Amino acid sequence: MALRTCTVPVTISRNDTSVTASNVSASGHLVGVSVTAGAMEDSSTYTIAIKDRYGMTVYSKSSLLPSNTTTNWADLYGGSTAVHPLDIPMVGPVSVTITASTTQGHMSVAYTAYLYYDN
Repeated sequence: MALRTCTVPVTISRNDTSVTASNVSASGHLVGVSVTAGAMEDSSTYTIAIKDRYGMTVYSKSSLLPSNTTTNWADLYGGSTAVHPLDIPMVGPVSVTITASTTQGHMSVAYTAYLYYDN
């Protein structure tokens, strides 16, 4: 199997709290997720969620900080140990949703998610 990467750029529009990219062409075993967020409203955090074609959540991570990159690899899901390895089957196409903890009233916020998967 070959490791593949899918890049998903999305933007939460001004006065919104979430955005979803649908029909993202990724299918196989999810082994890593990385997401980068721009500057957000004061005290905002965000959540990323990935759902497969059947609407099942295959990955979700909350309380992520803006102006930062968060990455979870197969041996680091949920922390710094391999208690819960990230090797999750996902049937594509998938949807990627970014949800901010507060409405982004002053500006739009760009995010880029990278899905690393074997298929």
